Amino acid sequence: MHLSFRITFMALLALAFAGCHKKPSAAASQPAPPATVSESKPGQPLTGEVHALMTVQLRRFIQQNGRLPDSFAEFRNRSLDSVPFRPPGMKWEIDRVTQEVKLVKE
Repeated sequence: MHLSFRITFMALLALAFAGCHKKPSAAASQPAPPATVSESKPGQPLTGEVHALMTVQLRRFIQQNGRLPDSFAEFRNRSLDSVPFRPPGMKWEIDRVTQEVKLVKE
């Protein structure tokens, strides 16, 4: 792998793990149900787990093409060699607000 890719990947992993140790607030004791594409409101981010490596690839796609992909399928076919495993009932989705790839409920 290229050194710059390794550095970027490691930085994203460090950021992802740094946020994992937050103490839940009192309001977090009643979590809202995760939103899916059909449930999310326009202009609102999707609720789901961000995949750091695919998000880096998504942002590279945006930089090279000057736009978001029309669908996750287009992104997958044009930018990814493989797609990580997803648990049953979950799917990979592009959050158009935050420009991240997230694992959300189907």
